[in-house]
Amino acid sequence: MKTLKSLTTAGLLSLVLLFSGSVMAENPPVMDQPATFGTEESDLGNYIFENLDYPKSLVDEGYSVKVEITFWVDKFGHVLNAEIGSSNEVGGKADEITPVEMSLFETAALDVVEEMPKWSPAIVQGKSLPVQYKLPILFKTQ
Repeated sequence: MKTLKSLTTAGLLSLVLLFSGSVMAENPPVMDQPATFGTEESDLGNYIFENLDYPKSLVDEGYSVKVEITFWVDKFGHVLNAEIGSSNEVGGKADEITPVEMSLFETAALDVVEEMPKWSPAIVQGKSLPVQYKLPILFKTQ
């Protein structure tokens, strides 16, 4: 699992991005090169931070939510089949969050992943192969 640094703007939002990928198979082969986004380790975090349209008013009110998005990077580097793997409250006003409010966080996380530009595909035994990734995004105030 790769951990990207926590990103913060004006102390209002912390995005903690944890990220892991795997080839889905019974005996998965070792990746020569994982699928990568951009050329620098920070490119994925920077992209999400700059493009995430999150519910600012809810974060400002003290809601803390983690949304995990699962998606595939195909052998050409396209992001496919993004979906919400899980979402949960992680403190703050967790007991008060409504399903509608939770869906705002889920939609924000899903939209930013679905709109990602092309990745460099994973290479396994010299061939490009699709891999599945899990990307948890944590919304919370600092």
